[in-house]
Formats: sequence, structure tokens, C-alpha cells
Amino acid sequence: MENRFLKYLHRSKEFTNHILGIQTGIGVPHISGQQIKDFSFFRPPLAEQIRIAADLDSMREETQRLESIYQRKLTALEALKKSLLHQAFTGKL
Repeated sequence: MENRFLKYLHRSKEFTNHILGIQTGIGVPHISGQQIKDFSFFRPPLAEQIRIAADLDSMREETQRLESIYQRKLTALEALKKSLLHQAFTGKL
């Protein structure tokens, strides 16, 4: 099994719901190795797993790039807002 595919599988909503539905314990949740093994999923051929993982890697990188741009834009907008307010209150606007 492709490690990156497995990583994305373990981060999936379906896997999380599976684990949350079977965990035991109140303070510290407990799950067994067997409960993890009991998670049922479609296992594509290795070549397909590699392609899926590569696609998800690309989407993750693009999402991070867009998030970085978005954060820079928010920072710039906040600076512009402060500048405009300062100019308005000092009569320079």
C-alpha cells in the first residue's frame, strides 16, 4: 500500500467517523489495532493509489499557496484600513 495514500486515508472524514464511533473510554479515548484494521475501504491498485496521493499532494500544495496569498491580502487590507483611518482622523484624507 502506498504510504501517502494511507496517510490521506487516515486523515479522511470516513476514517475519523469510524474511529469516533468505536472508541472506548471517557477521559482518554482507546482504540485497538483490530478496530483500526476493521475499517473498510476501497483499495485501488497500487498505481492508482500513487496517482491519487500525487493528486492530493498537488491539491494540498495549491491550497497552502492560496491560503498564504489570502493571509497576505488580509494583512495588506488591515494595513490599508489603519492608514485610511489615520489619514481621516488627522485631516489628511
